[in-house]
Amino acid sequence: MPNIKSFKGYYYNQEIAGSLDNLIAPPYDIISPSQREELYNKSPFNIIRVILGKDHPDDNSISNKYSRAAEHLGDWISKNILKRDNQPALYLLKQEFEHNSKKYSRSGFFALIELVDFDRNQVFPHEETLNAPKADRLKLLEAVKAHFSPIFSFYFDNKNVVESTFDKLKKQPPFLKVTASNGIKNSLWRVVDKNKISKITQMLKNKQVFIADGHHRYETALNYKKLHPQAAKDGADSVLMYFANIEQGGFLILPTYRLIKKLNTIGRQEVNRKIKEFFDMQKMPDLETTIKAIETTDGAHKFGLFSNNEFFVLTLKNEADAARGLEASLGANKSDDYKKLDVTILDEFLIKDILAVNSEEDISFTKNAGEAVALVKAGEYEMAFFLKPTRLTQIKNVALCGERMPKKATYFYPKLLSGLLINKF
Repeated sequence: MPNIKSFKGYYYNQEIAGSLDNLIAPPYDIISPSQREELYNKSPFNIIRVILGKDHPDDNSISNKYSRAAEHLGDWISKNILKRDNQPALYLLKQEFEHNSKKYSRSGFFALIELVDFDRNQVFPHEETLNAPKADRLKLLEAVKAHFSPIFSFYFDNKNVVESTFDKLKKQPPFLKVTASNGIKNSLWRVVDKNKISKITQMLKNKQVFIADGHHRYETALNYKKLHPQAAKDGADSVLMYFANIEQGGFLILPTYRLIKKLNTIGRQEVNRKIKEFFDMQKMPDLETTIKAIETTDGAHKFGLFSNNEFFVLTLKNEADAARGLEASLGANKSDDYKKLDVTILDEFLIKDILAVNSEEDISFTKNAGEAVALVKAGEYEMAFFLKPTRLTQIKNVALCGERMPKKATYFYPKLLSGLLINKF
């Protein structure tokens, strides 16, 4: 792993700015237009004004949402709305949440990590990135010179060095605590003891770190470092990152379901015939039973299907059939780990190859299974496919092969808050 280090974090001064739950926001890339309005209305100091500002009709190259973000940040710092710690620290975050009536607890810590190219094989991405979001984030970073939304990463440590170090600390009251609008409890502690900081940073030197969420932000920060080498001495050589140990448990990856708008086949009977050639097709009574059936751990490639007001479970008959189809569509450049992913088999073999749906305009995504069913029932889509979540070991194996995961393959839950902790350089 590249060098990581403690830093003097900025955070909201609630005596001036008000309650923290009115000041924080989700990551910018999952905020809807209506949610942005809600966040704007919560407080004049909400971090939304910085991470996702509004365009004005008279904007130009000098005065725009990026310059206004810098003005907000400078104003908040000068008026002590944001205050800075006076000594470097690592910051422990504990998140408590529920999903499907099951309780989870996930811990990790914030630190700065040295920005390095992916070909150094120290920081591993798993998703492809798009140029437009990176260009937008670069303009913001050049204006504000700060990180508001930490990159989410994970590593493997079966000795639980970080967890044992923080066990006593977590018995003390956190210095920041907030329950987000989605009900997730966030608690933050400082770690200023130099021996504890050294123990953690030394342990992580021999670890590989995998980016779970925030690929655009990492690549943007790296690009900024290369474009402004003179700023490295001021802190532009590092980026704010959250580190979580996979071995602790508490990790939740949610699947993203596929919606098919129209089929390029001759009819529904032909669709079923083509599916049955490669998949066993079992009718199910309802959505809940379908989801439970595909989430078995027997190693089979199983998918749920809702079409024509009926639920089915599709089980791949022969993995070799999928392998041959994927070899034809993907070529020999992809690893076996990549080709054996459920999301690869669904997207590349079942949807693109068997059903001949190749246009991105005919495929949509949702994380809500009930919403997927409702959209098909409403006639907006012809069918919905359900799949089980990608496993962490699969993400690691694909990343170690130097590959990126297929589109919409992972959704780490919960996301990290923007504005809870800020790094300014």
